[in-house]
Amino acid sequence: MQKETHNHDGSIRCPKCSHAFPISEGILSQVRDGLSEEFEGERKRLLADVESRESNLQEKANELAAKEKTLADAVESKVAEKL
Repeated sequence: MQKETHNHDGSIRCPKCSHAFPISEGILSQVRDGLSEEFEGERKRLLADVESRESNLQEKANELAAKEKTLADAVESKVAEKL
């Protein structure tokens, strides 16, 4: 015979441990867990996006620094030719 998992007072019992808790608490817990997973997934996606953007910005900064050095070397070379 299976134990009854709900009471007439608006509570339910855990089928594993027989702990009774209000139905609203159970629903709240499920919603909270679902939202927590959803927010964690979104947080990870946003973090990956930020890391990708930072990486792209670093690449562009390195390219710009290399171009700046090339330009500075060219200017220095031209100035040395004129002297």
